[in-house]
Amino acid sequence: MKEHTEADPTPTERQLMERCRRYEQQVQEQAKQLADFKVLLAAQREEIQRLKDTIAILKGQKERPKIKPSQLEKGKPGSAPEEGGTGSEQTRAGSAKRVKTAHLTIDQTEILRPEQVPPGSIFKGYQDYVVQELEIQVHTTCYRCERGQTPDGGYVVGRLPVALQGSNFGPRLRSSILYQYYHQHVTQPLIVEQVRELGIDISVGQVNRILTEGKDAFPVEKEAIVRTGLAVAPYVSVDDTAAQRARPRRTRARAVTPPGAPWGRRRGKGS
Repeated sequence: MKEHTEADPTPTERQLMERCRRYEQQVQEQAKQLADFKVLLAAQREEIQRLKDTIAILKGQKERPKIKPSQLEKGKPGSAPEEGGTGSEQTRAGSAKRVKTAHLTIDQTEILRPEQVPPGSIFKGYQDYVVQELEIQVHTTCYRCERGQTPDGGYVVGRLPVALQGSNFGPRLRSSILYQYYHQHVTQPLIVEQVRELGIDISVGQVNRILTEGKDAFPVEKEAIVRTGLAVAPYVSVDDTAAQRARPRRTRARAVTPPGAPWGRRRGKGS
């Protein structure tokens, strides 16, 4: 009788190999059928949803909103990569525009070390975390104006800066009060309360003087802007409407200027 070598499988082994091939073919066919069923199921779901939306519209209701997939999932570790990069390289939309803190001036740097460093650890630099903070504090300056007596008996005294002459409050404080009142529409009582809470010794009358006195240049500047706008505007639109209440009828003219040109508004006399 001929002996079987290792290269020649036995009849039982051949039967098992044939059975494995048949099983593998069946698994491949079932996997293909499963994929086809998934596509068919997705199409059926879309068709069912479309029919539901049609029924809702016929009933006078709103259809189901179409919500787009979130863009934040693209940058998470383990997410599916897109074309042109790996999953770890994908980030949210707009994140690659610029480093937002690159233009900031760093006023203070603090080094934070780990609480516990295992022996044998290797220093690998720093991980920067930039924090912006607002610091508001009172700054009081005492100007000591030097005095001297001249040979003829007169006196010479050092002069205060031009921005401080006639006022015991600095230009930044006065600018802040003007900005809050005229631009942010903060009332005088709230302004007084705020500056006092910050530690400024100021009265209601002093705040009122800051807001009202020495402001003749502003109306002149506004008038100049209006005149310039009327001079360079290609046309002027006029809103001539009667007041709803018992008030004189007024005409309001507005100069319409091209982009970049000065503009302004002027209210005309009652007509």
